[in-house]
Amino acid sequence: MPSIWFCRRLALAALVVTVVPAGLQAQERTLGTFSGRVDKEVRLTMRGGDVSSNTLSGADIRTRYRIASPLPQQEGTVRVAVTNGRGDVSVIQQPTAANGYTAVVRIFDRSSGADVYRVSTYWTPSTVQLGDRRGFPGRGRRADVPTLHWSGDVDGSVELRWRGNTVNPRGISGAAPRNISASVTGEMNPRQEGQVSVNVREGRGRVEVLQQPSAANRYTTIVRITDPARGYGHYSIDASRR
Repeated sequence: MPSIWFCRRLALAALVVTVVPAGLQAQERTLGTFSGRVDKEVRLTMRGGDVSSNTLSGADIRTRYRIASPLPQQEGTVRVAVTNGRGDVSVIQQPTAANGYTAVVRIFDRSSGADVYRVSTYWTPSTVQLGDRRGFPGRGRRADVPTLHWSGDVDGSVELRWRGNTVNPRGISGAAPRNISASVTGEMNPRQEGQVSVNVREGRGRVEVLQQPSAANRYTTIVRITDPARGYGHYSIDASRR
């Protein structure tokens, strides 16, 4: 029988494991931490200051979630950092206006028996405020940097080659990527050097920038996604160039 519980407030320390663009990283906040034993699959549903835990399969084992701050009612990205646990932990629903700013985290333990998990959750706003010409923070305009939004299922390793308003995925190992969606937003100057950083919205593996855009490589960015687990893993990333 699924168990649902709610808890509010309480704080805890954070562990950062994914790369977030510098301006957004400063605005990242800790939402809270899940801890407990998981036997198969548990999902966490977060909305505002409420968090519910639902055991979808396996034994119903007591868990808890300590809230550091409520999930804001605005567009943003929730990410997870796993400090203990052998299975897959991913964000399967990001908060948007369409779903009432509700995030869902999936914890899936593939092995037999239960394992102890400790998972921290974080939230980053979708946009960042830039300083004005005099350098005063919080009084500038909204950033409109070129950003590649990419999502898809990865089995093994794939490279994304981003140049201008086009991106070409190339399989390195494993099965071919599937269910791909890609778009580029922001003010793009295809012949301008910059520094690209990646925000991983969803994914269980490693995402890294292998090549920064420059005149020598015709302003081409290469992002590699490496999925270490068996089968396909779903990824959603934002690569921003500054």
